[in-house]
Amino acid sequence: SGYADKVRTEFQNSPMAYMFAMRFIPAMPFPVANILPAILGAKYRDYAITTALGIIPGVIAYTWVGAGLGATFAKGEDPDLASVFQNLLPAAIALGVVSLLPVAWKKFFPKKANQIEEAA
Repeated sequence: SGYADKVRTEFQNSPMAYMFAMRFIPAMPFPVANILPAILGAKYRDYAITTALGIIPGVIAYTWVGAGLGATFAKGEDPDLASVFQNLLPAAIALGVVSLLPVAWKKFFPKKANQIEEAA
C-alpha cells in the first residue's frame, strides 16, 4: 500500500534515528519497537546498537519514578496525586526531551547524521 511503502522508505533513509526514537518514546510498546524494525528491513547491528543504547533513558526514568515512590512509601505516607505527579513529571519531561534527540540531530546536523548512517 502507499502509506506502508512511504513508511518503509522513510525508515530506510534513516533507520537508526527511527529506531532510537522508537526506543525513547515511552508510549511505544516494547514488542512493537522490537518487531517493526525487522518488518521494515533494519540491519541486525543497527537494531542491536539502538536497543542497547536506546533503552537506557527509559530504564533510568522508570528507576527514578520507582525510587521517588519508594521514598514516599518509606515515610509511611499514602501516596497522593500530588506526590505521584511530583515523581512522574521530571521523568516524563526527561523522556520527552530524549525522544526528540534523534529528530533534532537529523534536522540540525543532516550531513553528520547521514555520515553516521552510511558508516553503520
